[in-house]
Amino acid sequence: MSLTSEENLYRLLRSGNRENVKLGLELAQSQQMNITSFINEIEHLFQYIEYESKKTLAEKIGIVYSLKLLEFVRDLSLTELPEHVRHLHNLTALTVKRCSMETLPEWIGAMPHLLQLFLSDNKVKTLPGSMGNLKKLEYLQLDGNELVTFPEIIGELTGLRTLNLASNQLMTVPEQIGNLTELRILDLTYNQITHIPESIGQLIHLRRLSLGTNLLTDVPQSIGNLASLEALSLSYNQLNQLPESIGSLTMLVSLALNNNKLTQLPDTLANMQQLTSLQANNNKLTQLPESITTMSGLTNLTLADNLLERLPDSIGNLVNLESLTLANNPLTAIPDSIANCKKLRFLQAFDTQLSKEHQAQLKEWLPDCKIVFE
Repeated sequence: MSLTSEENLYRLLRSGNRENVKLGLELAQSQQMNITSFINEIEHLFQYIEYESKKTLAEKIGIVYSLKLLEFVRDLSLTELPEHVRHLHNLTALTVKRCSMETLPEWIGAMPHLLQLFLSDNKVKTLPGSMGNLKKLEYLQLDGNELVTFPEIIGELTGLRTLNLASNQLMTVPEQIGNLTELRILDLTYNQITHIPESIGQLIHLRRLSLGTNLLTDVPQSIGNLASLEALSLSYNQLNQLPESIGSLTMLVSLALNNNKLTQLPDTLANMQQLTSLQANNNKLTQLPESITTMSGLTNLTLADNLLERLPDSIGNLVNLESLTLANNPLTAIPDSIANCKKLRFLQAFDTQLSKEHQAQLKEWLPDCKIVFE
């Protein structure tokens, strides 16, 4: 017994499958079916619907009151949210990605259940003040837009757990960033930020902080207050030094410092006993603190393109080291204690001043390690 068109539509919409929901609404459109009469019975309809320039389909979406997740993807003609979206009061997630949206309507603040707002790769320059009403919002992605000024209204979204403002044109970060005390992830990479306020130290639940590819010349002392931080990226800035307080980040697992102007690393790094990866390529380091060799959890240490003439004699204490990058440094020798690094599997040492005799010694000391001299 074959299903009627209405029964088939109902089955597709009730399936909870993204593609089936899409097929169901396309079926309704192609056969000019009126879904208003039974759509309110579909209480658990919450799959994505993609907006692919189907304007008539989009208008039908406006009556799907129980819709919870909605996507607008790759529609360069979309410069603003369609008016009918304002009626979807049960939305918990809204995605507008790779479109041409320039701003959000004021009515966006009247969506009380919104938890996730993904607006990547648009042309957004400002945010409406009504966004401050989205007290339940936990995820906000605005990467790849045209923001020049950090929207201070974001400081009122105190429930945020993830904030991504990467790849904009931001130059400053306001003190209000410290209001976002529930943040777990903050991504500000690929901007033009010159300064981070001390209030960032109030983000005590932050686990991942990405500040790479900016114009930072210093790091606030308060960064040491981020006791939950596990990953910190400061690469591609203009840092001359790091604050001693950075050593208080005892939960840190990954620290990226590549492409800065650092001449030394603070002794307090030794407090980071959870650290497994330390990247400091392309700086101006002339020596490493002896204390760095107490970081026995390190598995990856990259120090290429610096001014290192020697390594600490106790480098062999890094017994869990698996990868060591020393290329393009004026090193004349590597301490024989390196032989204690039995887990070392990759050593990059080209463009150094290691003699052929010393290179041969290293191969004897580390028979299971791939060593690259040229």
